[in-house]
Amino acid sequence: MKTKWMLLVLIGLAAVSCEKNRDVKSYPDGEGFEIYLPDSAYRYNPDMDYSNVDFDTILLQKTPAIRYNDVIKYDTLNHVITLGNFKNYSEIGEPRYMFVVTMNKLPIYCGFFRPTGTSNGCSAAPIYGESILTPIHNKLYIDFDSASWAIPQTDKRMDRRIIDRLMVDGKIK
Repeated sequence: MKTKWMLLVLIGLAAVSCEKNRDVKSYPDGEGFEIYLPDSAYRYNPDMDYSNVDFDTILLQKTPAIRYNDVIKYDTLNHVITLGNFKNYSEIGEPRYMFVVTMNKLPIYCGFFRPTGTSNGCSAAPIYGESILTPIHNKLYIDFDSASWAIPQTDKRMDRRIIDRLMVDGKIK
């Protein structure tokens, strides 16, 4: 009789411990701050002005490379995104290829992935990302290099739509 009760208690404990944390909100794809890759590969071109991209001409992939659910926090001072799940660099994007930051699937700005291991990447692009993602350091850095431009560019990383949404959801550091 004791064995049956013990077995029942163990099964009950196992069922409770496997239950998902109900405090963590899950967001559907296309909601919140996400990073998408274009459907066609756009390689960085130093002769092109990316500050006024017509996003109507860029078709995005259906699934984001970085989902809002992946974002644990966003450090607005250093523009570092901490990801909850480890992402392999090759899963996110290729060096010198475009990414598009969206808010509720509305494109806000684009940039280019900087090759890892180098200090100079797409210096003429208004935004570029350097992905240093390892199981220990699951962070995505989004840099802005206005010094390389003859005409000053606007830093769109602090777009109010992005900041307001991240703040509401408690993801701002």
